[in-house]
Amino acid sequence: MKLSSSSSAKYNDEALRWFKDIKLNKKIKKRGHAKAWLSNSITMKNLIKTVLGFSILSVSSMHGQLYVGDNTTMYLGAGSSLHIPGTTEISSTNGLLQNAGGTLILQGALTGASQLQLDAAANLEIDNVSVTLANQTNEEFNNLVLTNDATLVVSAGNSLLVTQINNANTDAGVILEAGASGYSQLKVTSYLGSGLVRQQQYLSGEGWHQVSSAVSGNFASDFGTVGTSLYPNAQNLFTWDPVTGNYVNVADGTVSLQTGSGYYAYFGLNGVMSGAGPWNFDVNGSLITSSAVALDYVATPLWSSFRDPAQADGWNLIANPFSCVMDYSTIDHLNIGINNAFYIWDASTNAYKFYSAGGISNPYIAPLQSVWVQATSSSVDPTLPLTMAGNAAIITSGTPAYFKSNSTFDRVVLRSHLQSDSSSNDYTVVPFINGTSNDYDAEWDAHKFMNAGSNPNIYSTSGTQVLAVNAIDYGPLDGSHKTLDLSFSAPSHGANYTIYLDNSFLNNYYTLELEDSKMGIFHDLSNGTYDFVFDSLMLNRFTLHINRSSVGQEEDLVNAGFDVWQNENGQINYNILSAGNYNFSLMSLNGAKLWETSGIYSSAESGVLTIDKNLPPCVYILRIHSSENGMVLNRKIVVK
Repeated sequence: MKLSSSSSAKYNDEALRWFKDIKLNKKIKKRGHAKAWLSNSITMKNLIKTVLGFSILSVSSMHGQLYVGDNTTMYLGAGSSLHIPGTTEISSTNGLLQNAGGTLILQGALTGASQLQLDAAANLEIDNVSVTLANQTNEEFNNLVLTNDATLVVSAGNSLLVTQINNANTDAGVILEAGASGYSQLKVTSYLGSGLVRQQQYLSGEGWHQVSSAVSGNFASDFGTVGTSLYPNAQNLFTWDPVTGNYVNVADGTVSLQTGSGYYAYFGLNGVMSGAGPWNFDVNGSLITSSAVALDYVATPLWSSFRDPAQADGWNLIANPFSCVMDYSTIDHLNIGINNAFYIWDASTNAYKFYSAGGISNPYIAPLQSVWVQATSSSVDPTLPLTMAGNAAIITSGTPAYFKSNSTFDRVVLRSHLQSDSSSNDYTVVPFINGTSNDYDAEWDAHKFMNAGSNPNIYSTSGTQVLAVNAIDYGPLDGSHKTLDLSFSAPSHGANYTIYLDNSFLNNYYTLELEDSKMGIFHDLSNGTYDFVFDSLMLNRFTLHINRSSVGQEEDLVNAGFDVWQNENGQINYNILSAGNYNFSLMSLNGAKLWETSGIYSSAESGVLTIDKNLPPCVYILRIHSSENGMVLNRKIVVK
């Protein structure tokens, strides 16, 4: 049977049998309870659309394969089923096999998996073959069935959200791959069957990594060659005992891994995996959809690297127990009895990543990742009641910390780096939140975990406390002057470093000055970077001065290499002398930011700046910042 480009076929409530190869260049519509059988193969060049109430390509008599051609969509509607015993091939040139609510049964290889679309009501069954899904970011569908020898492979960087999985493959029915592009994720509402899940994670950087297991019923050997399994007296995997506050060696690969527990594993020479890396390790076991993670508190740990002994109590190394990211912000921290922050050592950068509610990173913990958290009281041993439904999320995969783009409160972010190598860097955050203090605030702040290698450390101090994030009681309506002590440490005495303000987290205008007591200098951070020579004998040399006075109505007279002015007609003119990236922001006289734009301008460029915002008649301040030389100009603008 062959339909030309000008032909079509329709049939209702009758059977149509195909015994040879079929090529469709137009469309077939099937209605009612019509059925179709295929003995060899079907090639589609336009569209087959299935309608509620029939089965296309009958299970009992189909022996062929399916090819979805260029610019072709095959649509599987609600209540329909499509059983393909042979190979399923979908063209990468706009070919699409869309399951919009039917049941798709695959018994052969699937190629062009990135063109398979599973809508929310879709059902997918895989029988005795391995199928790989790619380009399925946040793919959500209803039901997944895996028979004894069936495998669903989710490529690195992809994610699945499935209402129910019935997995009968006791080897590994679902394989979640990882690589340099990211990790894959699986989130389910209901998990049935005795089948197992295998999840991978990708690591780089020789050294100690905070790892964990996202499945149950597996052993330390999943991380690699552990302890005496490598050679006598080898110690390359540790867990943490919160009762004594000390590391505990994991003797060999036969030790069972504990759900919700974190581990420190060494990767590299004599590590659980050797070589220079990067490495992929995987864990294999039963999927975890809920976990009660027990924590403990010790006031005087046997081991601590904290500069402030008062910060060393109550630490626990816990883990994300799920096969997708865990959202730490969903935990009722204060009522449970833990601080609202976590910390991760990154061996690839020799630095800590961290989250706190007052900081600039998002609260997502990657699969197979463990984190440091701090219990708050010796009178209560907290338990974290975690569920995949309530505490897990599907996000675009990547590193465990993700930067926030905005917030309802202002945050002063000070960044620092070695002048000769900007990859050796650190940052500290000072959020402005009403009701907080200069001391540690459990709901908002983060302790400072010291970096290593060539990285500097910049942090605020309050008494003996050292803080990476330190919220203070301040805001846009505050007219007082505040100060905050800052410290700076680095590995190389006499090396040249830079400190600068990242103003992308500020919604309002503040006067921010950095005082260097060693040099007797007050530096306005709006005027660009502050360069200095590190003195290891004077770590506590800096003070941050904060003022929230009205924006000055006196215009800057400095020659900044650019200028902006308002002519007699009210137009705002600019003249750029040096090419580069410039930011224009319009503020009220009390410092509230009302409008902002940025752009790359060429040398000797002039023009008219258009402010696409309705403004009431008033005097405003137009602030211009050059990312090339760090200079800032304030210009008075009158709206009539």
